[in-house]
Amino acid sequence: MKGPSIGLDFQVWGQFTSWDALMAAGRAIDERGFGALYSNDHFLPPVGSAVKSGGRVDGPVFEGWMTLAGWAAATNRVQLGCLVSGAGYRTAGLLVKMATALDHASGGRAILGLGAGWYEGEHRAFGFEYPSLGDRISRFEEQARASRGLLDGESVTVTGRWV
Repeated sequence: MKGPSIGLDFQVWGQFTSWDALMAAGRAIDERGFGALYSNDHFLPPVGSAVKSGGRVDGPVFEGWMTLAGWAAATNRVQLGCLVSGAGYRTAGLLVKMATALDHASGGRAILGLGAGWYEGEHRAFGFEYPSLGDRISRFEEQARASRGLLDGESVTVTGRWV
């Protein structure tokens, strides 16, 4: 009797690194047979005590969806996703278009992960509203509902507070 298998996936952060190093990491993970490879959806490096205290850390960071596009070209079998796309950064329609393009570019290996968003300094630095936790969760729920419908091929009209 065979029991459930356990998979191992990787999230590779695109901060304080080079494009070549990111692509090499993706190829190595793919070649070693791991299940999935994830970027992250941050525009500023989310590291250090400055972030925890409401400040920010400056430095180079690659945008997560562009990183996934690079990995789609650099890898052959590993699934690709972003952990996770914050609901405040992109509309549901745009995010689903991005995920669909990645799915085509990668031969059907895309994974779409959604989140409510947590990094206030990053939201503000890029002009995104940073509402209360409850409102961020409501926005996430509205975006998830709209995204699910779009991914299911439905014609979606949502009249919510956020979407």
